[in-house]
Amino acid sequence: MGPSSDRALRLAAKILAATAGKVTDSALVATLAGTALSPFSVIAGPALGVAVKVLIEQLTDETSKLEAKLDLILREPLLSACQTLQEVLSAQFRTAAEIQERERQLAVAFDNLKRAYNYTEEKNTDNQLVIRMYQAIVAALKEGGRPFAYLYVGDLYAVASEARGEAALLRDTATAIDPQFFEEHRGDVVRYAVDWDHYYQLQASVNKTIENEEQHKEELLTKAANLEKAASYMESLCSLVRKVAENRKELFATD
Repeated sequence: MGPSSDRALRLAAKILAATAGKVTDSALVATLAGTALSPFSVIAGPALGVAVKVLIEQLTDETSKLEAKLDLILREPLLSACQTLQEVLSAQFRTAAEIQERERQLAVAFDNLKRAYNYTEEKNTDNQLVIRMYQAIVAALKEGGRPFAYLYVGDLYAVASEARGEAALLRDTATAIDPQFFEEHRGDVVRYAVDWDHYYQLQASVNKTIENEEQHKEELLTKAANLEKAASYMESLCSLVRKVAENRKELFATD
């Protein structure tokens, strides 16, 4: 995977893990933790609203931490989008004019993020998929934005799929590593010893080879597990965005 995918996966994992730690609904916690115990299809109403608000809080927090690493052209639309999301999910909208203003602000955030995304394409930066995450959430909340949310979520699902593919390759590589092979053929090595000192050196060499192979195998399996977990987090984020897009009107306070 490229650096863009890696950063997006890390950000999604941090946001979803932090969100899961601050939500008390048991079914929602299971889903946000990246498990298959409770799909987002069963979550609606207040639980969904809580999840989205906490998610946006964590997104804002992580964006603030990234601020020093982003150039000005990217920093402003991301921070502005976070602020807009927090405000539209916290404010109450009673009149047609108030709803119109809410949609105007979401439209501004949507357009600014699109320009930021186009900038990343031109500059070939590693923030492209991070911006896709913001675009997906804003589009999900914007009136008429569901098709765009689904489009952007498709890119994020592709990242998760790529991570799972890489994890599978790592597991295959780890499976092919057989430290026991060197133990079974220890005799084929040490029989070439010319004296006792050489014999012990060869024994130590075999031991070191076995240790290195075991360590390499474990490292590959750990990396595969981390990729699979990150993919689960990204998939959970995608599920949440889709659920928001399908139930956006329920998330806005009207009284």
